[in-house]
Amino acid sequence: IEEGLPKIVNYQTIVFSAKPVNYSKYPLRKGDRFKCPHCPYSSNISTNFKHHMLTHTTERPFTCPVCGMGFIQKQNMKNHMAQHSKSSIFFQN
Repeated sequence: IEEGLPKIVNYQTIVFSAKPVNYSKYPLRKGDRFKCPHCPYSSNISTNFKHHMLTHTTERPFTCPVCGMGFIQKQNMKNHMAQHSKSSIFFQN
């Protein structure tokens, strides 16, 4: 098992690693098809591939300031925070 990568039993059973993913180990040149070494996922878009690789780790770079929940993508955190705003309406006098 390579250092920094999750331990894989199979692509449906993953033991997550807390270490960040080292993207330099994966092809990022234009025209390459990005294939996940841990599951059947593949993409032609490097950004999508990077986001996907985070699903195999416990790394969540975006954290909700209200409840501390972590997210892979900033937009997902923003969508989550909007739910806090909606629920706070019921608690206002």
